[in-house]
Amino acid sequence: MPDLVTNVHADNGDTLVAALFAQWDQQGIRACIWKSVDRWQEGIDGTTDFDILVPAQDVDRARQILTDEGWIPVDAEAWRTFPGLFDYIAFVSGACLHVHLHAAITSGEKLTKTLRPPLTDLYLRHLQHGYPPTITAELEFVLLVVRIVLKISWLDIAGALRRRSAAAVYRNYTRELDQVRQRCRRDRIQSLLEEPELQSLPGHLVLQAHDDLASLRMAQRKALRRAIATWRIRPTAGTEPLRFVLRRAGRFGKTLPFQGISIGICGPDGSGKTTTTEALRKVLSRQLRVEKYYLGGNLKQPGKLRGTVMKGVLVPYLALRKACRLLRWNGWVAGLERWYANTDRRLTRGEKLRRVQAAEQAARTGSVVLFERYPLFHPYGDDMRPTLHPNGLRCPDILVLLDVAEATAIERRPDDDPETLRNKIQAFRQFAVQPSSAEQLLVFKESVSLQERVGATLDAVMAVLTERARRTPRR
Repeated sequence: MPDLVTNVHADNGDTLVAALFAQWDQQGIRACIWKSVDRWQEGIDGTTDFDILVPAQDVDRARQILTDEGWIPVDAEAWRTFPGLFDYIAFVSGACLHVHLHAAITSGEKLTKTLRPPLTDLYLRHLQHGYPPTITAELEFVLLVVRIVLKISWLDIAGALRRRSAAAVYRNYTRELDQVRQRCRRDRIQSLLEEPELQSLPGHLVLQAHDDLASLRMAQRKALRRAIATWRIRPTAGTEPLRFVLRRAGRFGKTLPFQGISIGICGPDGSGKTTTTEALRKVLSRQLRVEKYYLGGNLKQPGKLRGTVMKGVLVPYLALRKACRLLRWNGWVAGLERWYANTDRRLTRGEKLRRVQAAEQAARTGSVVLFERYPLFHPYGDDMRPTLHPNGLRCPDILVLLDVAEATAIERRPDDDPETLRNKIQAFRQFAVQPSSAEQLLVFKESVSLQERVGATLDAVMAVLTERARRTPRR
């Protein structure tokens, strides 16, 4: 039995992002973190996304460098897709980093994002060099005030009315504004407002927001909205309701712009397949659309057809078999047992084939497919009878094999027959040493922790998807 066939990624998100900015700088591409600077550490830890602004004329080169540096392009859901905004992810040390690459500032309302201020040149003129490159706090503050004014919705106003406090209308935005304000100087904001690109803004209202955001009333918010009318695009009629419907009715999770990836979690009973599968699903589904398929054969997780049939006939079958035994009709007993077993196997085979076909369709649409068990060998953990697993199935792109000691498996599965468990473990180990057609094969000993399993598997996902991204023409 081989040891762990992988090497856990030793870098952290900071290293990967720093290398990206270094490449852009080397190629003469100006770039900066243009908002949420205070949440930068959370971004490189993978707990939130971060936004990078580059000039529109350099966006194609910037995207090529992202791919070359190992970042994976993904397509956001329909209600999160906007012109000039591109999504990239990367897996580092068990975390998923998410970058929004902006060819122009795109912000504003939650679903329509109508704010397109012509401030890219201004931002890059006020670039704070170093790592990470950011804009000045004063410029961040000015745009944040504008964004807050646009984001105020009837829900915020209704909440303020319920609380009988005009200041409560800003309750969802006060913390972020205060964090930026602490890094600002009022005199520098006043000087910044004299820049040509910001001449249209009522500077006294921006300074008033610096002194006390809650002092901005509805009339003043309207004045700010009128001042930035030329910064906003007019959305097509029905855009916001359509995006709202898509958000409610659609499926969450970003998809890959190429063939999705399949991951098979395999091992004998008691090896931790379910725990590992769920841990992987939790991390991957934070950014990607993940479809999970159980390909086992027990009746704890049957499909609708098999569950309805087998559970429906179970009581009559047991009663009839018991009666035949009491009457010593041994031939009838054997015949009933064969009928019940054959019916279960035929339904199990059809169920597995349908799930595999559904998984293949999901992969074709750019989803990540997780298989808990996979019909590669017998016994696979379903039972010890001759299998009806279909032949000729394509091996998953990444095959994760979980080894377990016999004593541990018996301890984890006290209700199972120990001899059956030993036979399954032996069959698994014979299979695990055979050549595999998977692009990545990972074998984990029992001593490898769950965190290490997940981290190493995500490294394998990163390797496979990075290679596919480099081979796929950019859209």
